[in-house]
Amino acid sequence: MEQTFSAEEIDVGFHPDGYRTDKTASPMNWYTKWKMLPGNKWCGPEPVCFDVLPGKAGLQKTDSIGINPIILRSMLDMKIAIASGKGGTGKTTIATNHVCSIARMGKEVQYLDCDVEEPNGHIFLKPDIRETHNATIGVPEVNTELCEGCGNCGQLCQYSAIVCLKEIQLVFEQLCHSCGGCMLVCPTDAVTEMQIPTGFVESSNADGVKFAQGRVNIGDVRSPALIKKVKEKILNDGLAIIDTPPGTSCPVPDCISCSGCIA
Repeated sequence: MEQTFSAEEIDVGFHPDGYRTDKTASPMNWYTKWKMLPGNKWCGPEPVCFDVLPGKAGLQKTDSIGINPIILRSMLDMKIAIASGKGGTGKTTIATNHVCSIARMGKEVQYLDCDVEEPNGHIFLKPDIRETHNATIGVPEVNTELCEGCGNCGQLCQYSAIVCLKEIQLVFEQLCHSCGGCMLVCPTDAVTEMQIPTGFVESSNADGVKFAQGRVNIGDVRSPALIKKVKEKILNDGLAIIDTPPGTSCPVPDCISCSGCIA
């Protein structure tokens, strides 16, 4: 005899015809269909495709843009990163199309172009840039009068951005990731932080989409620092779609660290 369940045992969100309206199987457009029995009993759960669910269940597609509204409701407060292992795969195309589609539904959505070395989301969204802020990064500066040449700073730095050679201290600004560790381990406080420009952040609105992007200075390799500045523009409420750089190197983890979903 087939096992039966009460409604309370299998969650909420039922349609009277026996459909449960939350996602329970892959891919994302599959749901669970149950058989109803007398006495508010349910049995025989099976996956059912979104496309075959009846319109009266409140699950019909939106004809103009074809977005599943059940999925959309779960996305509205998410931070979604669009990523790939190489360039030219269509990240920007997917990201910009998604934000435009959601904006046309009257939902709040934000687009952040974190491919700061070659941002191109503006080509599709055509924002009217209203705000531009210069971005800086902190790099070490050594006071030679206070430095005792202990070498703690150079031993700590995993990127060799600061090197101590007896009485000579060398700082390679382009290698610095601005972690501040060298200042913490200096016993004489000889290492301080100075700010140098790394690029700028632009923000605006684009046809209902809140837009932000970064542009790193030509020849500057410290894109992770600028990406963090762009991410400071992320709104606490609403959906944010992050267009990441290609590849898997340092800029990509910096982009996806705050994301609840990676596509």
